[in-house]
Amino acid sequence: MQTWKLKKKTIKKAKGPWGRRATAIGLLLLTVLFAGFAFPSQWNGVVHTLRLPAGFRMTEAPYRLGLDLKGGTHLVYEADMSQIPDVERLDALEGVKNVIERRVNAFGVSEPLVQTTASGDTYRLIVELAGVSDVKQAIEMIGKTPVLEFKSPGQQLDRSLTQEEQKQLNDRIKEDRSKAQVVLGRALSGEDFDTLLSENSREPAERAVVKNLTQDSPLRELFDSIRRQQLRPGQVSRTTYEGPDGIWVFRLESTEQVQEMLLSHVLVCSEGNIGCANPIPEMEASIK
Repeated sequence: MQTWKLKKKTIKKAKGPWGRRATAIGLLLLTVLFAGFAFPSQWNGVVHTLRLPAGFRMTEAPYRLGLDLKGGTHLVYEADMSQIPDVERLDALEGVKNVIERRVNAFGVSEPLVQTTASGDTYRLIVELAGVSDVKQAIEMIGKTPVLEFKSPGQQLDRSLTQEEQKQLNDRIKEDRSKAQVVLGRALSGEDFDTLLSENSREPAERAVVKNLTQDSPLRELFDSIRRQQLRPGQVSRTTYEGPDGIWVFRLESTEQVQEMLLSHVLVCSEGNIGCANPIPEMEASIK
């Protein structure tokens, strides 16, 4: 016995004219919207002409063309890793990359590309600068060929100075002593001490006044010098004072009955001094 199944035929109802029109209008609106995204300046011009609300405006952003479209400079640096252990080479190359990126970004180059490549014993740094067609200018942007050195912490801290280093230090100290004498002469001749302080002191302004200077303080030699000269408040010392942080040209500000002194000073310090800073933790320092 044979069974026949008849498939029911359904007739699809054709879209009416309004359906086709709605689809066409939707596609047209999408096209206009995408055109506005692609050309925001022209879109905003139309919005302004039609006086539409500000909500219809598009955000305008300039096109940023890369090296392939705008042209520019392609530089390749090959790193010398002969003095760097194998396990540290990739980190060293990454460190150089970070330095170069900061240098390039400081000049506002659009879409700079800085990347590294490593193949076998060859390590390269690739720099692409879009819009910079002058190779010499590009090299000047980056600066001299980057050099990365690795040193162990505390290396050779206790070594003696070489003859050349000692000579440079002595020359600098001699120069600072000469400058201090010039400042002292100007102060003794009556020039405004506060002006001399602001123009010549290498110490931060808030630390140029020493309070509570007594005979028992770490600066006893300075205290004794003031007493020997019998300085009065407002008088400038006739001699300079050389401390661990540099050379002082100082003025006595005030004294107390308990033989505490307040003085202000111009600090002239050499590179060999301890950081050109006040090393005495017992004293409070401020400036007026």
